[in-house]
Amino acid sequence: MVKVVTLIALLSFSATLSASESVSLIEVFTNDSFETMGQIKNRDGRGVEVVAYDLSAPKRFNKHLSKGLKSKGVIEAKKHVIAKIQELPNSYLDAHVMLPYKGVLKAMEYELTKIPAIVFNNGESVIYGVTDIKKAMNIRSKRLR
Repeated sequence: MVKVVTLIALLSFSATLSASESVSLIEVFTNDSFETMGQIKNRDGRGVEVVAYDLSAPKRFNKHLSKGLKSKGVIEAKKHVIAKIQELPNSYLDAHVMLPYKGVLKAMEYELTKIPAIVFNNGESVIYGVTDIKKAMNIRSKRLR
């Protein structure tokens, strides 16, 4: 599986964008787990927010909730799921549930036709088939010329 470039890799190649290619938001949509990317900078020093969405996370979360569930009826299932959710720290829920579900909604909003995809500036442009941000920026730059 293709892995999303981590923040360390982003910093190592010092990604920069020219003023004519100004980007304020890069969103990475994958079916892989990854770490949040943080920010990179434009040549003018302005930060570019990078958000990565693992669209397979909701399915894994549902699988986690149903693990150990015995079919004793709806009420017992509800108690089981509530207990499992209460065991999880809020940081887990934010990173592994809320953010991925937000990603699913954004992918539908952008009408993405396949994954992986990198979306620039809230849908201004989309690069399909890559998760390497540097490569996607180069492809986008060539398209804008």
